[in-house]
Amino acid sequence: MLNKVFVFLVLISLLSCNKKTLTAINKVNNNDFTYLKCKGKIKTIDLGGKEHSASIYLKIKKDSVIWVNVSKSAIQIARFAVRQDSAFFLNKIERNYSAFNLSILESKSGYKFTQNMLENLLLGNLLFPIEATDKVKKKQIIQKRGNSIIVSELDKITKKITKISLSEKGTSNVGVIKYIGYQQVESLNIPEKMTVFFSKTNKNGVAEVLDVEIIYNKPAIPTKKISFPFNIPSSYEKL
Repeated sequence: MLNKVFVFLVLISLLSCNKKTLTAINKVNNNDFTYLKCKGKIKTIDLGGKEHSASIYLKIKKDSVIWVNVSKSAIQIARFAVRQDSAFFLNKIERNYSAFNLSILESKSGYKFTQNMLENLLLGNLLFPIEATDKVKKKQIIQKRGNSIIVSELDKITKKITKISLSEKGTSNVGVIKYIGYQQVESLNIPEKMTVFFSKTNKNGVAEVLDVEIIYNKPAIPTKKISFPFNIPSSYEKL
């Protein structure tokens, strides 16, 4: 009899946790779209403290490709395309291009990123899908993936993510992503502004910092298929 009662209580606890988890996912994540596009501004700060800014045109096909065109004063500077298994960079100023995998982001941030993680980061979603071992609280979702701990802080009213903090056991690597406001686009809530900060110590013991600010402008959800052009002129040099 005691064993039956114990099993019943465990099942009730699991069902309650699953319901709570599903509610958290539904309120936090922007998943109801196929295509998304928007314009915006990006600012970066280099190691010397100098600020650089440019305009961006962002297009996303869910779970498939992230495409970014970068320009300044109406002059196209660069273009990026990130797919599930590869990434490409086109430098229109120096007339060269490169193909690489996403491990280069680990060298910059200290964390392994996939196309889905980048997509989630840009949309204000949880970086990782919810698992049974994750802790879901009123204002926080705490996830452990390998040596990394990811804490997503939620707005108590909208339940949207306001901040994501990353740390890694055994290292001084830290990451902080902040979302300042959201804008309603049909069924989605797209960030108005986000800041991305990563700090890691390289093999020589020197701190390396990635500091980026992105402002979104006029996001839209196209109902028809959109293109992701990435033509490489024959005159461009491969790096």
